[in-house]
Amino acid sequence: MRKHHVTWSVLAAFMIVGLLLSGCAGVSKASEDPGAGSADSEGVEEPTVEVEPKDYGVPADDANIINPIAADDGSLQRGEEIYSSSCVKCHGEEGRGDGSVGAILDPKPVDFRAEHVKELSDGELFYITTHGVEGSGMLAFTFFEEEDRWHLVNYMRTFQE
Repeated sequence: MRKHHVTWSVLAAFMIVGLLLSGCAGVSKASEDPGAGSADSEGVEEPTVEVEPKDYGVPADDANIINPIAADDGSLQRGEEIYSSSCVKCHGEEGRGDGSVGAILDPKPVDFRAEHVKELSDGELFYITTHGVEGSGMLAFTFFEEEDRWHLVNYMRTFQE
Protein backbone atom coordinates (compact mmCIF):
# COMPACT_ATOMS: atom_id res chain seq x y z
CA MET A 1 0.00 0.00 0.00
CA ARG A 2 2.88 2.38 0.81
CA LYS A 3 4.35 1.85 -2.69
CA HIS A 4 1.14 3.11 -4.34
CA HIS A 5 1.13 6.19 -2.08
CA VAL A 6 4.67 7.11 -3.18
CA THR A 7 3.81 6.51 -6.84
CA TRP A 8 0.76 8.78 -6.64
CA SER A 9 2.80 11.43 -4.82
CA VAL A 10 5.44 11.44 -7.54
CA LEU A 11 2.76 11.57 -10.24
CA ALA A 12 1.05 14.48 -8.49
CA ALA A 13 4.35 16.35 -8.25
CA PHE A 14 4.94 15.95 -11.99
CA MET A 15 1.42 17.15 -12.73
CA ILE A 16 1.93 20.29 -10.61
CA VAL A 17 5.20 21.08 -12.38
CA GLY A 18 3.49 20.56 -15.72
CA LEU A 19 0.72 22.97 -14.80
CA LEU A 20 3.23 25.61 -13.74
CA LEU A 21 5.06 25.27 -17.02
CA SER A 22 1.92 25.37 -19.14
CA GLY A 23 2.07 29.16 -19.49
CA CYS A 24 5.56 29.20 -21.05
CA ALA A 25 7.77 27.07 -23.27
CA GLY A 26 11.50 26.63 -23.60
CA VAL A 27 12.23 25.85 -19.97
CA SER A 28 15.88 25.08 -19.48
CA LYS A 29 17.42 25.96 -16.13
CA ALA A 30 16.74 27.43 -12.72
CA SER A 31 17.38 31.04 -11.86
CA GLU A 32 20.91 31.84 -10.81
CA ASP A 33 20.11 35.24 -9.28
CA PRO A 34 17.82 34.80 -6.28
CA GLY A 35 18.47 38.35 -5.09
CA ALA A 36 17.26 40.05 -8.26
CA GLY A 37 14.72 42.82 -7.91
CA SER A 38 16.07 44.45 -4.80
CA ALA A 39 15.71 48.14 -4.06
CA ASP A 40 18.75 50.41 -4.42
CA SER A 41 20.08 52.63 -1.62
CA GLU A 42 17.37 55.23 -2.29
CA GLY A 43 14.57 52.64 -2.11
CA VAL A 44 13.89 52.74 -5.86
CA GLU A 45 13.00 49.40 -7.37
CA GLU A 46 15.46 48.32 -10.01
CA PRO A 47 14.58 45.94 -12.84
CA THR A 48 14.31 42.39 -11.59
CA VAL A 49 15.74 40.77 -14.68
CA GLU A 50 18.53 42.21 -16.76
CA VAL A 51 17.86 41.18 -20.32
CA GLU A 52 20.20 42.44 -22.99
CA PRO A 53 18.53 44.46 -25.72
CA LYS A 54 18.19 42.31 -28.77
CA ASP A 55 17.12 42.47 -32.33
CA TYR A 56 13.72 40.83 -32.35
CA GLY A 57 13.73 40.62 -36.14
CA VAL A 58 10.62 42.76 -36.53
CA PRO A 59 10.17 43.80 -40.17
CA ALA A 60 10.12 47.59 -40.63
CA ASP A 61 6.58 47.56 -42.02
CA ASP A 62 5.34 45.78 -38.90
CA ALA A 63 7.37 47.99 -36.55
CA ASN A 64 5.68 51.06 -38.01
CA ILE A 65 2.10 49.84 -37.54
CA ILE A 66 0.14 52.18 -35.28
CA ASN A 67 -1.94 50.58 -32.54
CA PRO A 68 -5.56 50.90 -33.73
CA ILE A 69 -6.94 50.42 -30.20
CA ALA A 70 -7.04 53.41 -27.85
CA ALA A 71 -5.54 52.71 -24.42
CA ASP A 72 -8.81 53.50 -22.65
CA ASP A 73 -10.16 51.84 -19.50
CA GLY A 74 -11.92 49.09 -21.46
CA SER A 75 -8.81 48.21 -23.43
CA LEU A 76 -6.61 48.18 -20.33
CA GLN A 77 -9.11 45.99 -18.49
CA ARG A 78 -9.20 43.48 -21.37
CA GLY A 79 -5.40 43.57 -21.63
CA GLU A 80 -5.08 42.90 -17.91
CA GLU A 81 -7.45 39.91 -18.20
CA ILE A 82 -5.31 38.41 -20.96
CA TYR A 83 -2.06 39.21 -19.13
CA SER A 84 -3.34 37.62 -15.91
CA SER A 85 -4.36 34.43 -17.66
CA SER A 86 -1.47 34.01 -20.08
CA CYS A 87 1.54 36.19 -19.24
CA VAL A 88 1.86 36.57 -15.49
CA LYS A 89 3.44 33.13 -14.96
CA CYS A 90 6.51 34.23 -16.91
CA HIS A 91 6.54 38.04 -16.73
CA GLY A 92 5.23 38.38 -13.15
CA GLU A 93 2.51 40.48 -11.55
CA GLU A 94 4.35 43.74 -12.22
CA GLY A 95 5.89 42.89 -15.60
CA ARG A 96 9.41 42.44 -14.23
CA GLY A 97 10.12 39.07 -15.84
CA ASP A 98 10.03 37.45 -12.42
CA GLY A 99 6.99 35.19 -12.64
CA SER A 100 6.99 31.74 -11.04
CA VAL A 101 7.80 30.04 -14.35
CA GLY A 102 10.01 32.88 -15.58
CA ALA A 103 12.44 32.13 -12.76
CA ILE A 104 13.44 28.87 -14.46
CA LEU A 105 13.61 30.11 -18.03
CA ASP A 106 16.80 30.83 -19.93
CA PRO A 107 16.82 33.38 -21.37
CA LYS A 108 14.77 35.19 -18.77
CA PRO A 109 11.47 36.80 -19.74
CA VAL A 110 11.75 40.47 -20.59
CA ASP A 111 11.17 43.12 -17.94
CA PHE A 112 8.57 45.46 -19.48
CA ARG A 113 10.07 48.35 -17.51
CA ALA A 114 13.51 48.02 -19.15
CA GLU A 115 14.65 50.92 -21.33
CA HIS A 116 15.07 48.81 -24.46
CA VAL A 117 11.45 47.64 -24.11
CA LYS A 118 10.19 51.20 -23.60
CA GLU A 119 11.87 52.09 -26.89
CA LEU A 120 9.98 49.41 -28.82
CA SER A 121 7.07 50.68 -30.87
CA ASP A 122 3.57 49.32 -30.34
CA GLY A 123 3.97 47.63 -33.72
CA GLU A 124 7.12 45.86 -32.49
CA LEU A 125 5.43 44.70 -29.28
CA PHE A 126 2.46 43.48 -31.29
CA TYR A 127 4.74 41.57 -33.68
CA ILE A 128 6.68 39.96 -30.82
CA THR A 129 3.45 39.02 -29.06
CA THR A 130 2.05 37.58 -32.28
CA HIS A 131 5.13 35.67 -33.47
CA GLY A 132 6.98 34.90 -30.23
CA VAL A 133 10.75 35.01 -29.84
CA GLU A 134 12.82 32.20 -31.27
CA GLY A 135 15.20 30.59 -28.78
CA SER A 136 13.18 31.72 -25.77
CA GLY A 137 10.09 30.76 -23.80
CA MET A 138 8.08 33.50 -25.52
CA LEU A 139 5.30 31.77 -27.42
CA ALA A 140 3.45 33.06 -30.45
CA PHE A 141 0.08 34.30 -29.17
CA THR A 142 -1.80 33.77 -32.42
CA PHE A 143 -4.55 31.96 -30.51
CA PHE A 144 -5.76 35.37 -29.32
CA GLU A 145 -7.74 37.56 -31.70
CA GLU A 146 -5.79 40.45 -33.23
CA GLU A 147 -7.79 43.00 -31.25
CA ASP A 148 -6.97 41.23 -27.99
CA ARG A 149 -3.24 41.32 -28.80
CA TRP A 150 -3.51 45.11 -29.23
CA HIS A 151 -5.27 45.34 -25.85
CA LEU A 152 -2.35 43.36 -24.41
CA VAL A 153 0.14 45.82 -25.92
CA ASN A 154 -1.77 48.67 -24.26
CA TYR A 155 -1.65 46.85 -20.93
CA MET A 156 2.09 46.10 -21.26
CA ARG A 157 2.69 49.84 -21.54
CA THR A 158 1.18 50.38 -18.07
CA PHE A 159 4.26 48.75 -16.52
CA GLN A 160 6.37 51.55 -17.97
CA GLU A 161 4.54 54.38 -16.21
